[in-house]
Amino acid sequence: MRKLNNNSGASAAFTLIELLVVISIIALLVSILLPALKNARGAARKITCANKQRQIYTGIALYASDNKGWMPPSSFHNGYTYYLKYYLNAHSATKYTQLTDDGANYHGLGFESTKGAFFCPDTLPPNSSPCWVVTYPVRNMYLSNYSSTMNDSAGVNERSGAWLIYKRSSGTLKSYRKLDYIKSGSVIVGEQNYFASDSTRNTCAMWLTGPYSDGDVTVGSSAAWNHHQKSANFLFIDGHVMSYRYTGGSVFDSDFVPLN
Repeated sequence: MRKLNNNSGASAAFTLIELLVVISIIALLVSILLPALKNARGAARKITCANKQRQIYTGIALYASDNKGWMPPSSFHNGYTYYLKYYLNAHSATKYTQLTDDGANYHGLGFESTKGAFFCPDTLPPNSSPCWVVTYPVRNMYLSNYSSTMNDSAGVNERSGAWLIYKRSSGTLKSYRKLDYIKSGSVIVGEQNYFASDSTRNTCAMWLTGPYSDGDVTVGSSAAWNHHQKSANFLFIDGHVMSYRYTGGSVFDSDFVPLN
C-alpha cells in the first residue's frame, strides 16, 4: 500500500495492483473454505438426521411401554407415524386409513412439508416425491421417508430381524410385532428415497428390504444411499443409530443385521 504525502491532506489509498492482489487472495480463501463449509453443513445434517431417528426410537419405546410390549403397527406408507404422533408432537398432520394385509385397518400420517421428526434434512424436494402428485393415500402430502425395514426371506419367523416380516408361505405381511421379539442387532428404520415420481405410483416411501444398494431403485426396497455423501443412517432395535456407506454390494443380511 502506498501512502501519499501528509502535506497533501489525502488519506492512504490502494493502488489498482494491490486491490487486485487482495481480491485474488479473498477468492483463493473462499475456494479453499467452501468445500470445508459444505462438508461441515453436511455433517450437521447427518447428525440432525441421526437425532431424529433416535426421537423415533423414543416414541417406539414409549408406545411399546404403553401397549404391553407391542410396537406400533406399520405397513405400507410408513403408517407407524400415526401411532407415534402424540409422542413426537405431530398432531397437525393429516390422517389416512387403509387396510393391511393381515385384515386390520391401520392409520398413517401425511405431512404438508418435510420438516419435523419424521423427515431427514436431506429429503428430496416436492417435485421429486410421488406422494405429491398421486391421490392415494393422501394427495399433495408427504409421507415420512424414515421407513420400516422388512424381512421377506424364506425362513422368516417371529424371532427374525427387521420391523416387518413377510411370510411367503401365506403371502401375509405381518404388521404387528413385539419389540423384544425382533432379532438383536437388526435395523428397524432406515432412510428411504422418493425414487418413483410418476403419477401412476401410489406409494412414495414404503419399506426397506434386501441389500442396501443404489442399483435397486424399485419402490419399497431402496435405501437413501445418496443422502449423506453416499451414505445413510439406520436405527437399530436397541436404539442406537449407525451410518453406512454404499460400497457396491450388500450391507445387511435378510435380518437387516450388518454384514461387517
